[in-house]
Amino acid sequence: MTRESGRSRIEAGEQNGFTARYRRKDGTIFPIELRTILSRDADGRPESMWAVVRDITARKEIAARMEVLVAELQHRTRNLIAVVRSIGNQTMSNATSLKSFWDEFSHRLGALSRVQPGQTVHAVLDAYPGTEFVGRVVALSTKAEFTPRVALTEKERADLLFGVKIEFADTTGMLKAGLPITVHIDAPARAP
Repeated sequence: MTRESGRSRIEAGEQNGFTARYRRKDGTIFPIELRTILSRDADGRPESMWAVVRDITARKEIAARMEVLVAELQHRTRNLIAVVRSIGNQTMSNATSLKSFWDEFSHRLGALSRVQPGQTVHAVLDAYPGTEFVGRVVALSTKAEFTPRVALTEKERADLLFGVKIEFADTTGMLKAGLPITVHIDAPARAP
């Protein structure tokens, strides 16, 4: 906003306020909201003016963070819809009836909803069946990673697998990349 346009707004008696940018003594620029009230005498001539200047830096920063959060939420929602569509398509391709589709689709969605970041897991190495490792889920893939090739039955071959990244606090040094391990993911705690 120019100085002239601001002056004309004040002279017109506009009280809605407007935003502008001010410069601090140290030279930094910050956003402000300016509200003015022009008092006039009995003849309608300007007599005095009230002005309130408010630093709105925090408000602008919050608005910017909200935009980022909304964009992230939209992105995650689109990914989740793509996952559900993929599960639906894969389930439909192997369904023999509407009931079998619904039963399997419900089962798969339920399984997907039970795995959440932060969830506790318990794992056992096939080579050391008596040793349990505790970890937590740190990330979930938003896309199906692959369909297992070595699955033995047609039903197992129809399953889509989603990558789950798990972090273990292994102090034994027994956990190594590539070792077969069986992981049990605990059911998430229910909200009270």
